[in-house]
Amino acid sequence: MTDTERKDLAQAYQLMMQSAAWKHFEASLNLIAEKATKDEDSIDTLILAESIGFIGECRGRRAAIHKIRSNLSYVLEGLK
Repeated sequence: MTDTERKDLAQAYQLMMQSAAWKHFEASLNLIAEKATKDEDSIDTLILAESIGFIGECRGRRAAIHKIRSNLSYVLEGLK
């Protein structure tokens, strides 16, 4: 990708971020992340010790949330 293409893409993303739809999406993503991690953090450790599969699911959700935020950060900050 050329510098001009990168700048054009960054401007397009910045324009998109100013929309009500983006603000709604971002708020929804934050709520999903907050709920997912809060629910997992409140589970009794004895229950977690009995279910390796559940621990894997928790790690997968957290990894997915982290990846989405990382990609968004790159798009919004890395393309400037």
